[in-house]
Amino acid sequence: MSDSANQDNNQQYSRRERPSRRRNKTSKPGFLATIINIINNSSDAAKNYSEEKVIRAANRVKLIKDGWKKASPLKRMRIIVGTGIVLILIAATLELVLEGTLLKKSGLIENTPLEKIVEALPSKEYKTYDKETENQILFKKLMKHFDNNTTAVLGVMCNLNSESKFKANNLEDYNNEMWGIDDDDYTEKVNTKIIDKKDFLESRHAEYSNGYYNEYGQWVNVDGGYGYGQYTAYGKKEGLYQFAERWFGPDGEGEKYKFNIADPEMQASYVVHLLNSDEYKSMDSRIRSAASVVDACYIWLKEYEIPFDPYNDGYYTLAFDRAYAADDILASCDATAKASTIEAAKDKAKKESKKSKDSK
Repeated sequence: MSDSANQDNNQQYSRRERPSRRRNKTSKPGFLATIINIINNSSDAAKNYSEEKVIRAANRVKLIKDGWKKASPLKRMRIIVGTGIVLILIAATLELVLEGTLLKKSGLIENTPLEKIVEALPSKEYKTYDKETENQILFKKLMKHFDNNTTAVLGVMCNLNSESKFKANNLEDYNNEMWGIDDDDYTEKVNTKIIDKKDFLESRHAEYSNGYYNEYGQWVNVDGGYGYGQYTAYGKKEGLYQFAERWFGPDGEGEKYKFNIADPEMQASYVVHLLNSDEYKSMDSRIRSAASVVDACYIWLKEYEIPFDPYNDGYYTLAFDRAYAADDILASCDATAKASTIEAAKDKAKKESKKSKDSK
């Protein structure tokens, strides 16, 4: 075979074995066609999923129906009652948690805002209180707390008498003059939140206060004493305010009445609350064991009130000054108690006399 023939055969072989470098020109779909295909595929998948879902739901319904048919009457009754209880619990939860739910919108339950409920509450009026005066309310509560220890009771009451003359709405005299407001007006503004909690605690009125922030960033009141104890320090006023909030809040002693920071019964109970607290428990014990009213006054001054000492002798002379009122306080509180006992005895005697006459 000639060289030219071998060369031709090699060339043919190499052409058959050599991979083609040309690209297959296959037609590709355009961008719009691709989107349409995706949409169609998605639609088909969704349709198939929906059909499967319908079939599954139909099967469940069939199972429930078959189960209901096979169930005994007792079992059916249990299912009905159980379903009803669940629905009632859900409805009750919604009514408690959400405002304006279906029952309220339909008028089946009145949708009354909390503010209107509070406004509708009555308020106690102590200006015309004809059973007991404020000092008598305080005297009875302290006598109960101190187990009829008159010395201890008078030791506390002599101090409170010096501070407020047993007026629960007593604003410090200096502030009456400086702010141009009397005790009744100030108390009304506090109760109606015209003077809000923050301003009450910081002894502020009409943006004016003598207080200041100390080096620890704590607010310090200089004046603005209020109530039986002329509570001035921020912490003591906060204690009184929070006690009043609980007193007139849900499940409190005064929950049926409007909030009143000057309520005598609430403030008398707050004094007892202070004496029972962990902070002043040891002071309470020492007052109970005091040998005289002067000693009891001194313990209160030294450990609780800590006022300015005009005599600069560690409150000894101030304790004597305040204890002078002990006899008058006891007479005013005890006299009424004795008088009421006498009146009760007279009424009892009259009733017994009437009964004896009727029997004859």
